[in-house]
Amino acid sequence: MRNIKITNREKNLFLILLGIVFVAVSYYFGYQTLKEETENLKKQNSALESQIEALENIEASKEQYVADTDEMQKTMVDIIEKFPADMISEDAILYMKNLEQMTGSYVNTVTIPGKEYVEINAPQEADILKSIDDVTGVVAAYGYVNDGSIPDTDNMFLGKVESEVSYSVTYDGLKDIIEDIVEHEARKNIDNVSLVFNENTGNLAGSMTINYFTLSGTGKEYNQPTVTGLAHGIDCIFGELSGNVVAEEVEE
Repeated sequence: MRNIKITNREKNLFLILLGIVFVAVSYYFGYQTLKEETENLKKQNSALESQIEALENIEASKEQYVADTDEMQKTMVDIIEKFPADMISEDAILYMKNLEQMTGSYVNTVTIPGKEYVEINAPQEADILKSIDDVTGVVAAYGYVNDGSIPDTDNMFLGKVESEVSYSVTYDGLKDIIEDIVEHEARKNIDNVSLVFNENTGNLAGSMTINYFTLSGTGKEYNQPTVTGLAHGIDCIFGELSGNVVAEEVEE
C-alpha cells in the first residue's frame, strides 16, 4: 500500500477549511439561538407594552371606577334593606291585620304556603384585568380581594312566599291596599286580583295573591314579630263583618 504524503501547504489548507467549517457551524447555531431569543424578547416586549397600556387606561379611569364602586355598594345596601331575612306566617297575618285596620277593609281568609326560592340570573360583567397578559405578575400580586365591604352575592338566596287573601273593601280602601303593598318598605307585589261588586253593600269583594320576598345570606338578622292584640277562639282573627264592611276592633 502506497503512503500518501501531505505537504505542509495542504495541511494548512485543511486546517483553514476545518476552521471555516467550525466558524460557520458555530455562527449558524449561534445565530439561530440568538434569533429565537430575540423573537422571545420581542413577544415579551409586546406583552409588556399591552400590559402597560391596559394598566395606564385603568389608572386614567381610576376615579370613575372608585365612584362607580361606591355607588354600587350604596345601591346594594339599599336593595338588601328592602328585603327581610326571612318570613313566617305571623308576618303575613300581622301585615294583613294592620292593612285591614288602615284601609277599613275586611279580610276573610289568608293562606300561606311554603317558601320557594327564585333563581337569580345576575349578569356577568367583563373583567378588564383578566384580559391583560400578566407577564410580570403585577396584576395577580395587586388584584382586588374583597375585605367584606362588598356583600358576597354567591351566598344570597331570594325567597318568595305566595299568600292568597280574600277580602271585602270599599273602592277607596282597595286603592289604599294596592298603594301600601307597592310602596311598603318590605319588598312585595300583587298577582291575580279578582273583584266582584256587591250591590247590597256597595263594596267590592274579591281575592288577590300577594308575593312576599325575602333575601337570606346577607348577614341581616330576622326579627320575629310579636303577636299582640289578636283574639283567640274565633274562626276569623281579623274581626267580624258588620254594617258597611268596616273591620271591627277585636278585643283581647
